[in-house]
Parts: sequence; structure tokens; C-alpha cells
Amino acid sequence: MALSVRKLHKWAFLALGLPLALVGLTTFFIAHEKSLGLRDVVLPIAASPEPMEIHASANIGGDMWLGTKEGVFRLVAERASPIEGGPKDDIRAMTPALDGAVLMAGKKGLWLYAKGKTIKAHDASCWHVGPSGSGFSAACKDLGLLISEDGRKWKATPIEFPSGGESAAKELSLWDLVMDIHTGKLFLGRAKWVWIDVLGFSILGLAATGFMMWLRARRGRAARLAVAPRAAPN
Repeated sequence: MALSVRKLHKWAFLALGLPLALVGLTTFFIAHEKSLGLRDVVLPIAASPEPMEIHASANIGGDMWLGTKEGVFRLVAERASPIEGGPKDDIRAMTPALDGAVLMAGKKGLWLYAKGKTIKAHDASCWHVGPSGSGFSAACKDLGLLISEDGRKWKATPIEFPSGGESAAKELSLWDLVMDIHTGKLFLGRAKWVWIDVLGFSILGLAATGFMMWLRARRGRAARLAVAPRAAPN
């Protein structure tokens, strides 16, 4: 064969080794981005600008406030200006609170904004916050429904659903099946991070061992050339 399997493997590794190593390494970071706090690490480089997305709006003190992925803005005469001291978070919902304060539900937490300063009222990814009876309520990930009287102290409220707390069964499309296989959810459920870690490190290991094989073969070839007898001149 003009192109042996070994040579094909070598050149395929040279072309794809680095991309495979990057995929394996970044897979680990993606699976553990929350525990590693990757979203809180700001790099000294600027990302490509994207169109601003409005995820929430509310009338606060007679003005229109807008919640975006970049924080909170006040809309005045069709011009949006950032709220001084507002949270740097993806804001999904807002509502006026006690004493002129504002409650905000964001991806990084539940925020209380008052007098130009922001404090984290609860550490959880939240989708909604609003008035409820004589206090406030919020819907947050892994915590369910939170209740507060003043917007500062929150407690989870246990809720019983007809299905025992689980979502109702839904139709499974081919796309859902492919994604569940790809992420490992089909085999490990919520522990799919194990699947991701194993495959990520496997790819990284294959790339590393492939590089070692190539380097060893190159050194061996150089050593053989060094000890090979040279042809005598005519």
C-alpha cells in the first residue's frame, strides 16, 4: 500500500491531535463550570460584540427598567443607560420591593438593589421574582419556590405535585434520544458528568499518547540515520 495504516494514523493525528486535545480538555471544564466558577473569571480580552437581548422589563419608580444578559438598564427616551451599582448578571425578572428597593432574579442569584448598591439575597439561579401576598416569592433552580417577607431572608416552600415532584412524561423525539446519548443522560441520568469526564479525559489521553508515539518514532528514525554507514565516495 502506498499509504500504510500507520502513516495514515500518524498524519491524521498531526492534523487532528491538537483539536482533539482541546475538545477533551474543554469538555471537563464545561461539565464543571459551576463548581469551578468559570463564569466569574474575567479574561483580559474582549469577546465579539453580540446584539443586546432583553430578558425582563418592569416599571420601577415611574421609569422602565430592562433586564439583559449584561445587567440592568434604565430606558429614557428610547435610550438605555446602565443602572449604577446594579448586578452584573443575566437578569430574568424584576419587581419593586420595600423602601424603594428592587428585587431581581438572575442566573447567578437573587439580588436586592437599594440606594445604588446590590446584595445577593440568595445564591441560586432564579427565573422569576414577584409580589406574593404580604411578601415576595421567587422560582429558583434546585430550590423550587422561595418565600420572603422583606426580600432579604428567603426560605424554600415544600410543594407536593400529583406525580410525586417529577415532571410529567413527554414524547421522546429522535433529537432528544441523540442528545441523551451524546451527553450520557440516557445511561447515568443526573450523574451524566461522569460520562462527560471519562470521555473528555479519554480523548485527551489518546491525543497525548498519539503525540508520544509520533515523537518516539521520530527519535528512533533519527537514531537509525545517525548510526547507518555512509556510502563510500566513488
